[in-house]
Amino acid sequence: VGAGAGFVDTMTHLELKEPLSPLHERLTRIYNPVDCVVNAANVPIIGYGGELDKQLFAAKTMHAKAEELGVPIPLLVGPQTKHKFHPDSLKEFMAFHATATKAGRPRYPDPQQIRFTTCTLKYNRCHWLTIEEQRIPYEPSTVEAKVDSAENAVRITTKNVGMLSIARDVAERVILDGGEPLPLLTAAGGLLPDVYYEQTDDGWKVLDYRTSREWQNQPASTKRHNLQGPIDDAFTRSFVCVQGTGTPWSAPLNDWAGWTLDRFRGEYDKWLRAELPIVKDTQLTDELIESKNLILFGDPGSNAVLARVVDKLPIQWTRSAIEINGQSYPTESHGVPLVFPNPLNPHRYVVVNSGHTFHEAEFKGSNAQLYPRMGDAAVIAFRRDDKGYGETTVWSDVFDSRWQLPR
Repeated sequence: VGAGAGFVDTMTHLELKEPLSPLHERLTRIYNPVDCVVNAANVPIIGYGGELDKQLFAAKTMHAKAEELGVPIPLLVGPQTKHKFHPDSLKEFMAFHATATKAGRPRYPDPQQIRFTTCTLKYNRCHWLTIEEQRIPYEPSTVEAKVDSAENAVRITTKNVGMLSIARDVAERVILDGGEPLPLLTAAGGLLPDVYYEQTDDGWKVLDYRTSREWQNQPASTKRHNLQGPIDDAFTRSFVCVQGTGTPWSAPLNDWAGWTLDRFRGEYDKWLRAELPIVKDTQLTDELIESKNLILFGDPGSNAVLARVVDKLPIQWTRSAIEINGQSYPTESHGVPLVFPNPLNPHRYVVVNSGHTFHEAEFKGSNAQLYPRMGDAAVIAFRRDDKGYGETTVWSDVFDSRWQLPR
């Protein structure tokens, strides 16, 4: 990896004067490299910045943080150079890559040691180890693993990990957080390529074959890779927007939802340079349900697909109000954007009344501003104005590891 530009800390890069909200602080961890410096232990990485370049701060920050953690990130500084490569630095930079390329990736099952951290299950795999569940979403989950060849065992310490999986042929046994040795090579009857381990109140336990398969086949039971939120994550894989054709329960909410879809369509076309995929609720096929995240606009009266799933979402929706998190909000002036495993296909998301949660001002500003604004669910107070609608986020939060709102 070679880094020569970009940001590593949202707050500093944007020169924000006021601190982020606690929710936004958690959500920026998805993108802040400074929170994942320890991963440099697993791949050769070098940083570069011109001496006169404001963005040298990013490379220096990563280099200093890496030194604290005892992992190598060499730093090159181009003398008296702004935002470009100094010729001598470029030679060193490319020589670093040539050496790493010649060495190549470690042959499986190497490396013998892993130091890995992530704040989201979107990025959850390192070599032969995968963090399958976090105990607390968007908090750092860390794994330190080392193969002890003499004992034919892998010793692992964890933080904020609810479940992990390990390639079975790494060692004969695994010792998790200093507990009793658990089988690895022969676990689950030797029938799965990866062995699953779950942390319980009584410590770590290894899942047998049946329990492992049940976990794999029940993706909506817990947050996991590509089903971990937030709302914006639904647009990182294939999706389709579903527009209602029926009679709305609430005309004000349905009108706002239609405006929200139009805004999404315009921003998607202008800033992401693509035509937004949209079908009517009467056109949704089983194939689309199987292959795509569903983005539903309207209410259970106007959108027949939303009517099919609403009773299985963590909201109570009537003609006059929507209840979430123990509070009720009138549909004449409030909407509830959210993301949740799709009850029609739990391997995919369903999103209600939301496109990206950042908009034109953020697209115009900086890619550092394109972080999620509403977590997994929110309440939006809307009001008509001369630009269409004004919006205020009344409440927003993230679901816990079991897709429930924190108590």
